[in-house]
Parts: sequence; structure tokens; C-alpha cells
Amino acid sequence: MLETDPRIADALDRLVPAYDDERGDWGSVAAAGARRRRLPRLALALAPAVAAAAALALAWPFGGGDGRVLERALAAVRGGPVLHVVFREEWGGTLVDLETGERRRVRGEREVWYDARRGVHEIARLGGDVLYDALSPAGRPPRHVGTTSFRLLAEYPRALERGEARVLGRGVVDGIDVHWVLVSEEAHENTRARFEVAVSRETYEPVATRVTVDGHRLAGSGSRILEFETLAASEGNFEPAPPNPPAAGELRMRPVRELTLREARQTGSAVWAGHRVDGLPLVGLREVAWSFRRQRPGSAWRRVVTATQVTYGSGRDVDASDALSRPHRDFRAPLAQISAFASVRCAFVFDLPCGYVPPPGTVFLVPRERSVAARAGLLRHGGLFITIHASSDDLLLAAARALRPLG
Repeated sequence: MLETDPRIADALDRLVPAYDDERGDWGSVAAAGARRRRLPRLALALAPAVAAAAALALAWPFGGGDGRVLERALAAVRGGPVLHVVFREEWGGTLVDLETGERRRVRGEREVWYDARRGVHEIARLGGDVLYDALSPAGRPPRHVGTTSFRLLAEYPRALERGEARVLGRGVVDGIDVHWVLVSEEAHENTRARFEVAVSRETYEPVATRVTVDGHRLAGSGSRILEFETLAASEGNFEPAPPNPPAAGELRMRPVRELTLREARQTGSAVWAGHRVDGLPLVGLREVAWSFRRQRPGSAWRRVVTATQVTYGSGRDVDASDALSRPHRDFRAPLAQISAFASVRCAFVFDLPCGYVPPPGTVFLVPRERSVAARAGLLRHGGLFITIHASSDDLLLAAARALRPLG
């Protein structure tokens, strides 16, 4: 039996008024023509409409039912010229209660206002703390906006308007039935990367983004869209952002001096876990300085903050600063290092989030894939900000639970 092109049937139902409140059975009409039966008078009368619908279907840029999906997706992003979006992204870590051991995932959020005339305003938060607040004027590339975040704001509506987007298939995101829409794709040698947006099958608003490479989802590329709205030209938050701590650059640590127990006590900002932590002996005490350099040619190092460092290891030949600063090092010997900061302008130490301080009684564990050490964590103890780097989760938590003032 000859199957009717659904695009033609859909176009006919749009072009021809329904009779008796019923939709036309265009499949039967087409089948009747295929069997060379005598066409009823109504079908003959509709022949011009059938031809017009066929031509329309062939020229239709979206194709079949996908066309309605993309139409509605475009309608969902149309409105005022200002886009306001709140993303929940994949970066973050795990918050551990030191008393109960309870663990809770903490994920970063990014709030963005985008206006082609006024620019991009972005606020990034972790656990409610503002990590940075940046305003980039129109015509200037945003300083901080994540790649997938900005592509949703700038590329997605344009791809829908130009007919460049296409529907890839259906899926489920956080219990929401969605259509996955291809926004753009790029070929790099033997790989193909795609930027995709999930739209709700109920509201057709975007609910998530992701990047796939050769059909596989790229880790860390996804974001969940918690809020999406279009605003009038005069609306949105485009106030100048306050000064931010350095958000991107290179950190360097250098020893200032070795300390005795007495000298460390006199600093007033030293903590330790005793002479041993989880069976590892104390092997080093020193004062260190952190310096920062922005990631641009010719930028100068400038001092950020000093810290008191306590190191536990399997022998006195352990050089903790060297071991912990080497990316992707394979930790075979147990090692723990505690750094205490009296004041913190930017806590971006060993890839820890800048500006975030966990609640009292907890330690924030940085995901293994984000840390340059085996494990990294941060917490506050009294009035001090503490970072701990260790060769295992258990050793890090043991050090955090045993913390007390040195003296």
C-alpha cells in the first residue's frame, strides 16, 4: 500500500477546511489514486490543493513532525530582546558533614542576562556564595560565560530562526520528556562535535544543553536550565559588576621559610592534626606564599596570600609541595598536607573554587577529575580557611576531623 508523506497530509489539513469537524483521510485519497480508482468529485476538487501541499512539503525546511517541534521551540524563545537564564552546571563537589559523615552534592549555578545591545552579565554561585560577578559590554567576548551557556544564548535562537536546527530524537532529562535539537556541529579531523539543546515536549522551552563527540556525551559539558525567560529591552540586570578576585590564571607556590613548632605557634594562624594523622608522622612545617599570574603574555606574578603548611608523610624525604603540585601524579605513598590561611582573597588553590567557603563543621571535596592532586578539600576552622590535599578520601577526612590549633 502506498504510504502518504506525513508532511503532505499535515499541509493539506492546514490548507483545506475540515468537513463535519473531521480531518481528511489523505492516506485513503492517495491510496485510491494508486489503485487507479475513479476519484470522487471532492478529491478532484482538491487536486490543486494537493499539488500545492506537495510543493509546500518539499520546500518545508524542518521536515514532518519535526517542523512543529522547531516552530514551537522558536516561539518559546521569541519575546523581548533580553534573555535571562539560570543554569545548574556539572562543576562543583561534595560537602561532607564531619560529625555524621553525611554527603551532599553541591553543584555550581550560573545566572546570565544577555542583550545584543548591552552585553552579557553573569553571576556564578556555589552553595549560595558568589564566586564572580562579571559584566561584558556588547561587542566584547564575555570573560567568564561558559561555552555551552553562551552558545545557548547566542546560537540557539539564531539557528531556529534560520532553519539550521534539526530534531535528533527524544529523551528524558530529570524526569522531563524532551526533544533533543541539534544547534550546530563541527568536524575536527576524524571527530564530529555537536552542540545540542533539549526542549520540553510540553512547553518547548529549553531545559538542558550538552556537547556530544562522535555520538558520546562529553563529560562536564552539560548544564540543566533551571529558569529561562525573555524580557523587554529595558529589563534585566546589567549593572556594573563589583571588582572580582582573579578567576582565571596560573598559581605558583614558593616556600618562604621552614618553621619549628614554636615558630609555627607564634604565627597565630597554624593548625595541625597532632604528631600523627591516621598513622602518618609529621614530616614538615613551613610558611609558604602563593602568587598569581593572569593567563596572558607578559603578565607579572603578584603575591596573593601566605599560609602555614603542615605535612604528614611516610618519611622525611617527602617533598609535599612538589608532589602535590604535579598534575595527574599517581600517589603511591600516603601523603597529607594541611594549609592554613589567615585571610583569603582568592582560594583558587590547586583548583579549589574561588570565593567559596563551606559551612562550619563540613569539608568540601573537590572531584578527583578537577583536582591536580589525588584528593583536595577545603573547610574553615575557627577564623582560618583550611585546604587539605591528601592521597585518599579517608586520609583527607581523618586530617579534617583531627584539626586543632597548633599550640
